Amino acid sequence: MRAFWNVFSPIVLAAVMGQAAPPSRVVEKTPALNPLSPEEAMKHIKLPAGYRLELVLSEPQIREPVAIAWDGNGRMFVAEMRGYMQDINGTGAQDPVGRISLHEDTDGDGRMDRHSVYLDGLVEPRTILPVDDGLLVGEPPDLWYCRDLDGDGIADTRKKVFDRFSMRSSNVEHKANGLLWGIDNWIHVSQHGRRYQLINRELQSEGVVVVGQWGLTRNDEGRLLFSTNGTPAIALFVPPRYHQPDPRRQIRRGPMAAAIRGMGNYQSVWPSMVTPDLQSGPGMARSEDGTLKTFTSACGQLVFRGDRLGGEIKGDYLVCEPVGRLIRRSAVRYADSGHIELTNRYEKSSGEFISSTDGNFRPVNLSTGPDGCLYIVDMYHGIIQERVYITDYLRGEILKAGYDKNVGRGRIYRVVREGFSPGPPPELLSATPARLVESLAHPNGWWRDTAQSLLVTRREVSTTSALRKMAIDHQDALGRLHALWTLDGLEQLDKETNFIALADRDPQVRAAAIRTMERLLQSEDPSACYQSLKTLSDDPDYSVLAQVILTVGKTNHDEGKDLISKCISRDPMNERILNAVAAASPRRFLADFLSLLFDHPVFHGDLIEEKAVAQLEQWQRYCVTGTISGGDPLSVEKLLDLIAQAEVPRALSMLKTIASTIVSPGRKPARAKMIKFAAKPVSLTSLEQRNEPAIREQLQAISFMFSWPGLTTFGRKFAHQPTPLSEEYQLLFDRGQAIYRELCTTCHGPDGRGLISPDGKNLLAPPLPESPRLEENREAAIQIMLHGLAGELDGKTYEGLMAPFGATNDDEWVASILTFVRHEWGNSGSVVLPSHVAATRKKFQNRTHPWNQKELNWKLPQDK
Repeated sequence: MRAFWNVFSPIVLAAVMGQAAPPSRVVEKTPALNPLSPEEAMKHIKLPAGYRLELVLSEPQIREPVAIAWDGNGRMFVAEMRGYMQDINGTGAQDPVGRISLHEDTDGDGRMDRHSVYLDGLVEPRTILPVDDGLLVGEPPDLWYCRDLDGDGIADTRKKVFDRFSMRSSNVEHKANGLLWGIDNWIHVSQHGRRYQLINRELQSEGVVVVGQWGLTRNDEGRLLFSTNGTPAIALFVPPRYHQPDPRRQIRRGPMAAAIRGMGNYQSVWPSMVTPDLQSGPGMARSEDGTLKTFTSACGQLVFRGDRLGGEIKGDYLVCEPVGRLIRRSAVRYADSGHIELTNRYEKSSGEFISSTDGNFRPVNLSTGPDGCLYIVDMYHGIIQERVYITDYLRGEILKAGYDKNVGRGRIYRVVREGFSPGPPPELLSATPARLVESLAHPNGWWRDTAQSLLVTRREVSTTSALRKMAIDHQDALGRLHALWTLDGLEQLDKETNFIALADRDPQVRAAAIRTMERLLQSEDPSACYQSLKTLSDDPDYSVLAQVILTVGKTNHDEGKDLISKCISRDPMNERILNAVAAASPRRFLADFLSLLFDHPVFHGDLIEEKAVAQLEQWQRYCVTGTISGGDPLSVEKLLDLIAQAEVPRALSMLKTIASTIVSPGRKPARAKMIKFAAKPVSLTSLEQRNEPAIREQLQAISFMFSWPGLTTFGRKFAHQPTPLSEEYQLLFDRGQAIYRELCTTCHGPDGRGLISPDGKNLLAPPLPESPRLEENREAAIQIMLHGLAGELDGKTYEGLMAPFGATNDDEWVASILTFVRHEWGNSGSVVLPSHVAATRKKFQNRTHPWNQKELNWKLPQDK
């Protein structure tokens, strides 16, 4: 798989990579290369003592499986991407040969023995989720809701409920996936900017921040964990729904997603076999044994929430690495700071939880089953790299091993534990509402989620009394938690029950009660709600404090400012509190919070710890950029007052932050927002009269953005705003923007400045804002899109590969993405037309290799 990373900061490693290999690890130098039968393949798969593998399903019943899901009765749906890499050239990838199959174990032996084709004729189906008595199916660009009306295992109805579920033309590794029922009654998605609700079989959706690449999971309280190929786990300090829109990209969200701490040598992986089939060549392998060094295809992650593998694995984080032919299992610790600390449980022994010496073992997804066991989706496919990313080196290794010949297979395995029996069939589709309520406290998370989903989607309001009692009195905290959220989903959560839950003995329930109160806070008189929330500003749990900030920030009432201030004052050194304020607090309050922080004892005095200095700098950066992004004149005036009163170093730092936020290095305020004051702020006059030249210089750099009556520039627009595009060209730009968000942000970032690689040392891709190569050379930009770019750039090495995306997309696609990047972030390049792409494609039609810097002529101003 392509070594892509997400738009957010990568894992924070707690130790330097390169530690010694696990002592009991053995590397097979001559692994099995030819496809094996399921029974023979299982002999090559290594598991820890006490665990064993059982075959659940295999070819010929399934081919190229990529995802599984169960309906309420425990029948298994399988998404089969049958067109994926059927040869080394990817022939027929867009043919409608994909399907969803349905399988059932009728005799209870753990193997599926009844099979049907639920839905076929699909192009690259990639994600499925049973909802009520139907199935959501993601087949970009469409999201379908299908139902089997006569019980024959075949879908009778197929209703399109959304038509922008990624683009069909995009790369297979960069489309929406991972449909997941959240505890908040929303359906969450990886690598997609929306979340969904399906109520009475009608779909609702709303926008959220885009995170992840392939796979999505959550823990018991509902916290989402994403991944990208090079980053095995991504978690946000703040749930996606609370991230405020930032159209001018004035607040970089990177730190808000750095909530994962990989402990020890976490980024290193430990395959059981030599792995020469690496996209970027032998440099990705260890010189001593030829095995993959670090994650390059992390996907299909899972927080295991089953009840039949023993207590020590419950809540552990697992993630697939198909290039390494392994599955990582991590112990999880939740820190007060909001970080999630992950530790490889086998780093000091065998290296990995599961690994194989079979070169065709390709785990791509994991799932907690209705029986409480762990399920593995093994694509069992020779090539696990989409064709656009197959380098010459990788092509040679694939052909040498014969991996291109292994197609048309696939296996589903079940991991069981000695001494534990798999659980019984659920039979929840026909269960009474009362039994569904009881199942909200089941020890298996799959049962709890499915019961809640059925109660909410079926609008079972008859269970209201039982749910209210359960939310208050049930002995199990998870039972109370699910009951509370089910009431919220049914819109039956009354004020009394909500207020009682605010005082629950479990912090997860208290935090959920704050979230569910958001509906009440939108009422005409929310004063009683704010009064009850005030008692939580002294809560000992930081997740509760952070949720208070998020909830009152979301409602954006004046009453919330003092409450947020109290939460900040409790511990401004806490990362969770900082990120909650930065992500969700109303921007009109930020200047007041910054004033509070300047006077806080932690940051006040002659001897301040180095850590406190760094934390205050973070607070200052977020509060300054947030205030400017908000654009409220009164708030900006308060910010200028703070700057005018500050000592030289702090005043200069704050002015530089404003300048870097709104003014590009080339002095093009492409997305700056004019602040129109009612009158000239006194603080501006004070700053103009300061004696320090550096302060006056920085003030001059930002003065263009301020205006007031009587000023000669009052009401004018900025001189450097981009020239508006015609309607025809705007369509190209808009399409290019959609392509960029779906495909390019994983390396270049949402602001085009490039993301930091997992080692924290380099960028994955070169910055795009104000790039002369983009602005001044249309043909070179097209050449790179058509054939890719390799090697150093201005003496720098970037870890992400610039693949030849244009080779598999039409001229309009290439023109659209280039028009966007040449006209965004202050760039002033001309529009790229499909005819330009066609001419360049013809001119270099015999080109088969990526370009390098020396080959390209970058200076052609006439092409600008």
